[in-house]
Amino acid sequence: RTEMMFHIDETFSGGTGLHDKDSFVPPVAPAQDPIACITATDQCLLIARESGMVQRYSLPHVSLETRFAIRCRPQVIAANCDSTRMSVIDINGL
Repeated sequence: RTEMMFHIDETFSGGTGLHDKDSFVPPVAPAQDPIACITATDQCLLIARESGMVQRYSLPHVSLETRFAIRCRPQVIAANCDSTRMSVIDINGL
């Protein structure tokens, strides 16, 4: 197994854009929309940003499947075992 990395603000498709962890160079500027929380199942990786934007990546290839917006600032996200539903707790605990 090889560990690979990518920057959340990079746009890439289908397994391209991944970097070996030893050759990864982080960007100088901080992310404009930081990661608020993440969750993963066997099939997908979900990353929620502070703005409410959620990015869904397929696993194991780490390719971006979709992006969608939720109308809150997420603090915790979770997905069910077959990746068909996602739950969100926002910063107000709702």
